[in-house]
Amino acid sequence: MKKTNICSTILIIFGALFNYICYSQTYSYSQKEESLRVKTLAGETKYVSNKKQSGEYKFIHEKSSRGDVLFTIYEDGIEEQWYGRGQVFDYKELNGKIFSHERYLATKDNEEVAVLMSQSKDEVLIFFSNRMIHYKR
Repeated sequence: MKKTNICSTILIIFGALFNYICYSQTYSYSQKEESLRVKTLAGETKYVSNKKQSGEYKFIHEKSSRGDVLFTIYEDGIEEQWYGRGQVFDYKELNGKIFSHERYLATKDNEEVAVLMSQSKDEVLIFFSNRMIHYKR
């Protein structure tokens, strides 16, 4: 009788996990560049690079059976932040590449961010209110 209960419990837990995570994809990057959003004396807004670094950056992109989409960023194996998708917008062209444009909610500070991912998945740009992070392979 106990063996049946243990098997049933394992199946219920596995079923719950399977129902929540329906899709998962990992993307790896080796370069990270952080830029600050600045306003020039002429009144133009632009991004100025303030830090470049190399490392092991992973994006784990997940979609649940309920349709929730989120991704988690890992830097050198440590979870940095995760984001929940709010809205899918459109596509943008930057430097001859096509990027998907989506809005996410950054969970550390509840800030809405714009995320652009190239179709080839070799670049990701995350735009915060006052800065940008650019990941490359």
